Formats: sequence, C-alpha cells, structure tokens
Amino acid sequence: MRIVLVQVEDDADRASVRTAFRRPGGELADELAGAGHEVRELSLFLGDGYAGRSGLHAGGTEAASIGLARALESGEHDVLHVLGEKAGRVVEGVVGRRPWVWSFDEGDADSLDSGELWFPRGASLVLVPTIAVGDAIVRGGVPRSRVRVVAERLSTGVVRGPLDGVRVRATSLLTVMDGRGGTADVVRALSRLPGTHLTVLAGSEDEAARRRLRLLARQLHVEDRVHWHRLSDRPDAMRVVEGADVLVHVPHERLDLGPVLAAMSVTTAVVVTDLPDADGIVVNGCTGLRVPPAEPHRLALRLSILSADAAMRDEISLAARRFVRDELAAPLTTAAVLDSYSLVTRVRRSA
Repeated sequence: MRIVLVQVEDDADRASVRTAFRRPGGELADELAGAGHEVRELSLFLGDGYAGRSGLHAGGTEAASIGLARALESGEHDVLHVLGEKAGRVVEGVVGRRPWVWSFDEGDADSLDSGELWFPRGASLVLVPTIAVGDAIVRGGVPRSRVRVVAERLSTGVVRGPLDGVRVRATSLLTVMDGRGGTADVVRALSRLPGTHLTVLAGSEDEAARRRLRLLARQLHVEDRVHWHRLSDRPDAMRVVEGADVLVHVPHERLDLGPVLAAMSVTTAVVVTDLPDADGIVVNGCTGLRVPPAEPHRLALRLSILSADAAMRDEISLAARRFVRDELAAPLTTAAVLDSYSLVTRVRRSA
C-alpha cells in the first residue's frame, strides 16, 4: 500500500504542554514502513523555527495549500492520511472529492481552547482517540459511520521497566497548566497537604496564567512549595513526569490525554477529573483515581489518602502500565490504523 502522511510540524520556539507530549508523525511512518508499506511524509512548516528543514515551508495557509497540491500531484498513492487540525485545515481545501483519512491530534488542536472542536467535514474517515472525542464530532454533523476510535498512540519505547520502589509517602505532585481552572484547584489542594511539593509544567505562552497562580499560592501560603518547569521538548517533559510521585490533571472541561498516558506508561500514578475523556483509560481505583471537577477539598482528601498508601499507588501504577502495554502497544494501534485504511481504499476502488 502506498501511503502519504501529512502533518504540520510544531514551531520549535513555542513549546506547549500539548506539543511536548505530541507523538511525532515520523514514528507512525516508521511503523507503517516496518509493516511493509511504502510511506511518503509531507511535513508542512508554518512557523519560523524550522528554517533549513526539508519539507513544505509556507508563511500562511494559502502558500501551504499550493505546495501541498503540487506535492500530491507528483506521485500516486492509495491512502492520504492527514494528522491534526492545522494540516487538516490546509488539506481540506486541496483534496476536493478524493478520499482521505484525518486523525484528531490533541497536540495541535487549537480549537480545543475555544470550546468548539474543529474537524474536516470532507474527510472520508475520521480517526479519534476516545469515544468522547468521537461523540463531539458526531454532534458536529459527521455521520457516525465515518468516525472510528483508534486508541491514542504512545511514543516507541516509552513504557518503563519494573518499579524501582515507591517512597513511603508521596511528596512530589505534578500538574500541567491547562488554563481551565484545574491548575488553580491543585494549588488550593496543596494548602491542605503539608510536606507536599507541586511542580507545574507550563509553556512559554502561559506567563499571564502563571502570574495569577503565583498570587493564589502566595495568598494560601504555599508559594515556597510550588515550582515551575518551562517545557522545552518531549524528552524533557518525560523526565519530569517520571520523577513525580503523582500526576494531577483536573481541568473542569476537557482532559489532555498526552500527559496522562505518558504518566501511566512510566508508572507515575494519575489523578484526573471525572470526565468522559477518561472513560476506558483511567478506571477509578484501578488504573488511576477520578475526582469531581472544581472540588479542591475533595481532591486534597483523595491525594492525602493516595500519598499515605504506598501499596495503593503501586497497585494502580502497575495496572496503568499494564493497560498501556497491552492496549496501546504500537503493533495494535498501527494495525487499527491499517484496518481503517482498508475502508478508504475500498471507497477509492468503488468511486
């Protein structure tokens, strides 16, 4: 099968929580090639941080569309697979009625911040990581028959080996700057957890939110226990996740699955908001803990119990890693993607 993968490369100068945990499209290309398929990658560079890199460079969507159209016309392919919102916006105006596959990519989904999930209405098939995302796209008008759930893929080699031992008491919490109220809830919970420290992962664009959280921490007298880690790249983010006792990700509206799955893969216990995004991934009391949104007092209570019970942390961390290993392994997710491609090739043949 001849496959073309299209993805917009992240601007290296604007690392964010989502882009730091985003899996490079090149890893999918390697897996598809390893399965015996001919793969061609088309990288779109819309930022200024990738001068000199090979790919389609463009200062805007119109220029990218022209370059993409020329690239697609230069060779035959059986499947066109477009990864993410930014590339989807470019491709939708180029491919016309030709069949193509689009994958939702949380890493570059700018529309998440506006509360209106973007998706291409012209794609033949839409691949989503969770049922919750699929339901949102169906509510937006895409027939359910064109939506398939393919589990979020993890970077090759992320899953860690046996536990090195768990501290008697969890004292190191990690959260991510989400801008949706959850980070402030973790800071409020910290005021009820003496002896516990919190690290906040934040991108370069989060300075205003950081100032507000610093003020809140000062008012709650926990400023000396809150530390900030500015993201640089995926390996850096993974080192921080692996060094924490517990990842606490409790936004009020939507979960970012990237940091949650990363934590599960390296046996860092996870506590998340009880939202549909976690269904089938974070099973309460089994692969993690789920708490009601916007209730920092109850969050503090669950964290105090988890902190004191090393056996519980061990149990849920190991269960989470087993889930990642058994359900999100690259061979399984790649096979699911290839199975989706077969639907599109049948559409091409019948057209």
